[in-house]
Amino acid sequence: ASVLVSGSYDTSVRCWDCRSRNISPVQVMSESADSISSVAVREHEIFSASVDGTVRCYDLRKGSVTSDVVGVPVTHLCLSRDGHCVLIAGLDSRLRLMDKATGQALNEYTGHVNESTKIPCS
Repeated sequence: ASVLVSGSYDTSVRCWDCRSRNISPVQVMSESADSISSVAVREHEIFSASVDGTVRCYDLRKGSVTSDVVGVPVTHLCLSRDGHCVLIAGLDSRLRLMDKATGQALNEYTGHVNESTKIPCS
C-alpha cells in the first residue's frame, strides 16, 4: 500500500501518496467539527474518531461518508479482526462496541478510568 492516512487537530483526515514526490495530500476529508483523535484503515474504508463525539466511515469506493454520533468525545477506535465491529473509547471512560454496518451499539464496557487515549486491539 502506498497511501498514508493521517488525522489531525486541524479537524481533517488526509490521504498521502507515498510514491509521489508531491507534498500535497491526494484527498482531504474535513467533515469533523473538532480534532481527529484516531484513524483506522481497512481495505477501501477509512474510519475516524473525533473529539466532536462522532465516528465517521469514509467509503472510498462509493465516495460516501457515514457518521455515527456517540455523544461523548471519542479518544480512540479500532476495528475487530473480522471487520464487522468497531471498538470506541470515549472520555467518559466507557468502551463501546458498535456494529460497523448499522452503527448500532452492541455492548458497552465500564470499569476503566480514562487515563490513556489509546486502546490496543487484537
